[in-house]
Amino acid sequence: GNHLGKDMYQRVCTTPGTAISWSLWHRGRDGIDEAVVKIGPDLANMIVVGTMTTANTAWQNYTGTYTVPVGQYDTYFMLEAVSTSSARQGKGNFVDHVVLTETNGGSGGSCDPPPIKICYPSCGENATIGFEDLWPRLGDYDFNDLVISYNIELILNAQNNVTRMDYSYTVESVGAAFTNGYGVELEGVSPSAISSVTGSNLTEGFIVNDANGTEQGQRNAVIVFFDNADIHVGIPNTISIEFSSPITTAALGAAPFNPFLIKNADRNTEIHLPTKPVTSYPTLPIGSDDDMDGDFKDADGLPWAINFSGQYAPPLPGVKIWIGYNHFLNWAHSGGVQYPNWFVNDPGNRNNNFL
Repeated sequence: GNHLGKDMYQRVCTTPGTAISWSLWHRGRDGIDEAVVKIGPDLANMIVVGTMTTANTAWQNYTGTYTVPVGQYDTYFMLEAVSTSSARQGKGNFVDHVVLTETNGGSGGSCDPPPIKICYPSCGENATIGFEDLWPRLGDYDFNDLVISYNIELILNAQNNVTRMDYSYTVESVGAAFTNGYGVELEGVSPSAISSVTGSNLTEGFIVNDANGTEQGQRNAVIVFFDNADIHVGIPNTISIEFSSPITTAALGAAPFNPFLIKNADRNTEIHLPTKPVTSYPTLPIGSDDDMDGDFKDADGLPWAINFSGQYAPPLPGVKIWIGYNHFLNWAHSGGVQYPNWFVNDPGNRNNNFL
């Protein structure tokens, strides 16, 4: 038997989602003693899973179960003395034969490391993508027609291959009169490489998906996140993409991949980042008005979609983006070489009265 003073604990390695069966024997020392069993992810966040109240006349067995939450690879098991009948200082409860067992779905208590994560732009920080939806004309060029704040998280296995992508986003601004949608193409990734897509919000009836959640009839995997931005403003959501087999980061490509706006519920009209290709669907001729060669930038380098490494404040409706941002034209005309941080809220960059 072991003497239980105030408390003692053991850190054990567990498999998320499994059930732990615990068992131990308890006895009072000089009379009726009380102790509790606590389990949790760390010492600061433990819950009581069992209370033991036992006299000193016989040992008593106490048992219970605990389900390991998702993502919890370390689990702490604590025995804490609540009261003792002993008048002798430093004396307390007796405990013996403590046993912990993973009872289902586990790996026999082996310690699997937590999954490896890669985030874009970084874990805990969002990037932003903004669109001007009057392409192929510049139009009002206020760049507030669709603004999305997002973070991309790749889950890797022990071989550093991607098993899942979680694309968390919030529609920050919808300044358009059009009904616009948003999707992402994974260039070079076959639709069959995706086992499932969850989280898409499709309400308008013009997107047709295969059973795995990728868009039907595409040469590459295309995931349409939503088809009507108006009803999603300010509502955080996550698109989870599971891969049929782990894929290398090189095969997956670089974030943010190939995001695009679907213009005014017309599946044949997409607006992309500069020089990015359209998916298999658009059949209308591209390259007219201000975008003469169809590369989603005009002759002076002005784009219709911009990916920002941080936060972006869109201009007021009808206010051209270069009125709100003093260095935008220098940045665009230089091909992104000059003033790469033109959108950051630093002195001299913004005219906040127009944003």
